[in-house]
Amino acid sequence: MAFDQQELSDEQHHQAVRNEYNFDSPDAFDTDCIVYTLRRLKEGKSVEIPVYNFTTHRVEKKKVSCCFISVWFTCPIMVIYPSTNEAW
Repeated sequence: MAFDQQELSDEQHHQAVRNEYNFDSPDAFDTDCIVYTLRRLKEGKSVEIPVYNFTTHRVEKKKVSCCFISVWFTCPIMVIYPSTNEAW
């Protein structure tokens, strides 16, 4: 499972189109959505995960359904990023 980027502001969208937006920055992720999703999965509940389209640089209307899983993998930067780490 991949956690997608947050919805970009108009300025961020223009940066992305010009290849100037840093998608690897922890600030690029929707941390609240990630924490909410992982907590629901931890509780054994299903979730709807937003889909980010890297071609249009927009969050799509469709979402991916996911059920509880017993093994989690995460991006290492999200583990060391304080606001995400403290949420556990």
